[in-house]
Amino acid sequence: MSANSEQAKILVELADERNLVFMVGHVFQYDVGIPQVKKLIADGEPGDIHYISSERTNLGPIRTDVNALGDLASHDVAIICDLLDEAPLHFSATGQYFLNRSIEDVIFATFTYADGR
Repeated sequence: MSANSEQAKILVELADERNLVFMVGHVFQYDVGIPQVKKLIADGEPGDIHYISSERTNLGPIRTDVNALGDLASHDVAIICDLLDEAPLHFSATGQYFLNRSIEDVIFATFTYADGR
């Protein structure tokens, strides 16, 4: 949505002034399959969910303004939060840059939810 909270606040204020709906572009969250998976989970079809794992392997476009967590993982986190109906309580990540100095393009992240998932 923005590089920092001050920019986000300005964008929200601009949208309010113009009577517009302002939201982030988590387009994958609105994929037709996500509600189907959510229903399966709600119906208990897969059994107890202990963890969800996701992997993004995108080679382009190469971003120089944001790391892989902010660029790609945000989509997966949004989907997982929707599927579990909650936001994570704790989060940790470690990353490394290979393509651009100081911009991590490989990141391993763990999100822990209230029930221990």
